[in-house]
Amino acid sequence: MGMSIRLDERRYVEELKWLVADFRMWKNPLVPLPDGFEDDLAWRSYRVFGQTSPADIIALAVRTRDEDLVAQGEGFISDSVSMIDDEDVFGWLFRMIWGKELQLRQQIADADVENLDATFDFLTSACRLAAHILLGWGEGDASSAYASTSGEEIS
Repeated sequence: MGMSIRLDERRYVEELKWLVADFRMWKNPLVPLPDGFEDDLAWRSYRVFGQTSPADIIALAVRTRDEDLVAQGEGFISDSVSMIDDEDVFGWLFRMIWGKELQLRQQIADADVENLDATFDFLTSACRLAAHILLGWGEGDASSAYASTSGEEIS
């Protein structure tokens, strides 16, 4: 018997888009931002992305105002939103994981040792992000479905 996971995508996407809007407002504030705005932004990046490198990048960007980190953080969240708009949350996660896995296989085939660590870290992060989203926004019995090791297919 197949098991299906329902995701409260609307709620996840709302939080993601709110994060993007506030990140942009932080980057180019039109009015003075309230006290604690930056801490809240950093905290929410972990709420949306879990303990992953994208969340680290956003939190660090906000704390340091380092231009490269700010650009990387904004690039990641903007790409995420447009990919989710095109497909859905599962499609976005699948592309992220599948794309990096293909890249990793290619690098192994090419013996491209220099970039292996970064690709592997990203892949690990993407898998962690998928688990974080399923556990945080899954509906019904998604958390036990995710943890199930009985060989049932998760469709």
